[in-house]
Parts: sequence; C-alpha cells; structure tokens
Amino acid sequence: MGNLKEDLILSTIIKNNYFRDKVIQHIRPEFFEEAENGKLYEAIQELVNKDNVKQLDSKTISLKYKEESVIKSLFDLEDYPNENIHFLLKEAEEWGKEQSLKQAVISSVDIISEKKDTAKVGSLIHDALGFSFDKDLGHNYLKDIHNRFLVYNNVDETLPTGFEMFDMFTNGGLHKKTLTVIAGSSGLGKTLLGTNLTAFLIQGGYSGAYITLEMRVEEIARRMDALISKIPHSRVPNEEKTVTNELNNKVKGKLFIREYLPSKACCANIMGYVHDLQRIEGFKFDFLVVDYIQLMKPNYTSQATNSYEKYKMISEELREMGTELNIPMISFSQVQRAGYGNPNLGMSNISDSMGIVNTSDLMVGMTQSLEEEEELKQTWRLIKNRFGRKGVELRVQMDEEILAFKQIINDEERAKLNNFKNRKHLVVAQPTIKEESLAMLENEKKDNPIEVEKEFEKFVEENDKPESFYRGFS
Repeated sequence: MGNLKEDLILSTIIKNNYFRDKVIQHIRPEFFEEAENGKLYEAIQELVNKDNVKQLDSKTISLKYKEESVIKSLFDLEDYPNENIHFLLKEAEEWGKEQSLKQAVISSVDIISEKKDTAKVGSLIHDALGFSFDKDLGHNYLKDIHNRFLVYNNVDETLPTGFEMFDMFTNGGLHKKTLTVIAGSSGLGKTLLGTNLTAFLIQGGYSGAYITLEMRVEEIARRMDALISKIPHSRVPNEEKTVTNELNNKVKGKLFIREYLPSKACCANIMGYVHDLQRIEGFKFDFLVVDYIQLMKPNYTSQATNSYEKYKMISEELREMGTELNIPMISFSQVQRAGYGNPNLGMSNISDSMGIVNTSDLMVGMTQSLEEEEELKQTWRLIKNRFGRKGVELRVQMDEEILAFKQIINDEERAKLNNFKNRKHLVVAQPTIKEESLAMLENEKKDNPIEVEKEFEKFVEENDKPESFYRGFS
C-alpha cells in the first residue's frame, strides 16, 4: 500500500456510497498499479455488482479478499470530507482517464508487435481519451417519443402544493428535477410557507427532508404540529397526546428535519446526508427543502470570488441535486432593501445575485402592503415561471393561530380554476388509489358529467384523501 492516490480512491469507494455509485461501473481493476489494490477492488466490484451488498465493512470484504492487513490499512485512513467529494470525483476521473490511456497504449503495443489488426489501435486510444464517469447519451428525440409522452401525461412528475391557483399557474405545482425559490423580505414568512408546503406534502403520502440553517429543528416541527393538528401554535406544547393522535391519523409520508450550521451547509454535505437516509432508513425522497440559500456555502468556496458567483454556484448545485434525485428542490432567498414592502417585487430585487434568478425554474415573490399587513394578508407573485405565465399574482390569508396560509379566490378566479380542472383528466396521483374506479369514472364522465362529479366526491370521501390529490395537474 504505497500509492496514496490509489489508496484514497479505494478507501473512499469502500466508505462513501455516493462516491462508490459514481465510479464503480467505470474504474477497472487493472487501473490500480498496486497489485493488491487491484485484487481488492475486484472483490469489491463482485460484492457490489453481483452480490448486491449495500454497505461495505471489513468483515464482509474479508469474505472475498483474504489480505486483512490491506483492508485494515484502508479503513484506518481518515474519512474523506463530504465537502470535497466532488473534487475527489474530478481527481479520480482524471486518474481513471490516465490509467485507461496507459492500458490502451500497452494493448496497442501488443497489437503492433504481434501484427494483429492495427485498426483497433485507434479505437482503443479514442475510447481511453473518452473515459468519463458520465455515460448518459441523452434523449433520443425520435426513438424516445413514447417515453416522453408518458412523462407529459404522468401526474407523478409534479407534486401538488395545496394552493390550487398556484398549481394551475405552474401546470401542476412542484416539478421534479427543478429548483423553486421563494423570495421575500425578512419576517414575511418564507420559512412559514416552507412548513406549509411540507405539511401538505407529507399528509398526501410524499416523503422528504427539511434542512434548516437558521431555525432550530424543534421550532420547524412545532410549526408543522400546529398546521396538521389545527391546534394553535402557542398551545402545542401542552397537547402532546392530541398532536400525536392527529399526526398518526393524517401524516402518510415520512419527514426528517435536519439542522446544519451555515459553515457546514453545502450541497455535498446535504447529499451525503441524503445518501445516509437512503442507506440506513431505506428512504425514498419525493422532495427536499433547504432553508435558505444565503446561509449556504458552495462546494468549492475557492472558486466563488464574489456574491454573484457564490450564490449562482449554490443555486446550480441545489438544482443538480434535484436532477440527480429526480425530485423538486425548494429553497428561499432574501430580497434587497428596495424589495421590502414593494408590491411590484421583481427579479432585480433578489438579494446578492441574479445568478439565483437565472438558475431557478420557478421563483415566488412574497409581498405585503401596509393594508395587507393589518389584515394578515399577502400577495404572492410568480416572478419567474418556466411552466406557465409569469407575473401572475395569488392572494392569501394567514391564520396566525396555526400559522397557516389559505388561498383567497374570487369568483372570476374560481371560474378559471374550474375551467382548468374540466380540461384535465382524472388521473392517479397516489399508488393507494384504485385505478379501476378512476378509469370507470373517466369513461363515464363524457355521458353524464354531473352524476360523475357526485360519484367522484363520494369516491374521494370514502378513500379519505384530500380532493386535490386525485385531480390531475399533469
């Protein structure tokens, strides 16, 4: 064990599941110049790929590889920090390309010396130079027509928010592989909106995590206790039994709340936490809330020379997480002083960096006039919207006892909403819904829409789910 880079790569493959998943299908045993490293890696590949071992420990590895001193030396190496894991991936990829090229040259020499098919030499060198941990060839526009139409019509590609007008204007709510940023001045309720969305989602059977960098875990949980149980926030500490019963009856998904110090809050660390939950809890993520952008740091702090670059990098890294996990990411941003109390809040009012605006897929601006403040009302403006019209406004009323936001919908808006619903099909949004029943209702709707609507309401009531979870916003 004398090659530090090889030892570090091999040690991290053993200890870090995220790193291992990225490299295990690309690195080959012959890449390792230390013979024992190559033998050990071959054993690890067999455990992971053939035996489907999820967590590598010294005892499991020793069943396939007998040199315990080699195994021990790798476990004795200091764990590589999550903050730098993307740097190590880059270094490992360069190392892999170099080793692949060496192997190609050696094979080429053999081919030439043995006077075999020399045409293969060019192919070997070309493949070696193209070595990469990313082998995604992209979407074949003509051959993948059917697959993308399945996505077009799949309600599972979006998560409803509980705010019907919002879901209408965004064509379904929160879209997978996207970044939604909620922007507002300090004290206006960005975290409150985050807890409202989270509480609604976990009641609908979705699972996720709430990452808090500012407010302690217990306060985030207390706000959701009030939202779900309908018990005033001030009384929650005295109602443990009632809150417990309400949560057990209403919450269908799973939620983990994790607090990070801002000095430790980067996407690499958060992704490490995500993989821990997936490995230890068997956790399937449907969404992730990170509160908030300006308290985070980028994975590579040395590359961020100013606030524009810093927050653009953070936003890009959050969005990349959503893409990799196939979930919507939700985060928050402060606004500049000029945005305080500004009813025409726009992109230029976002604090610190237009990079946040440029990277986000959906941006919601929370505003409140003096008159609205007295009446506990707010206006939310869709500053940026890749899924529909931007600039549209939604009005909400705050219930200060349970800390809930509720929609204010006038007759004209209700008519638009009903028209939107009528243009959509009844679709399955949760795996617990009886597909046959919904299919029958859909077929009958054309002939007798009024009766079918009554049947639909009865179906929702019998299945004990919020109506919005059964109505399609695809």
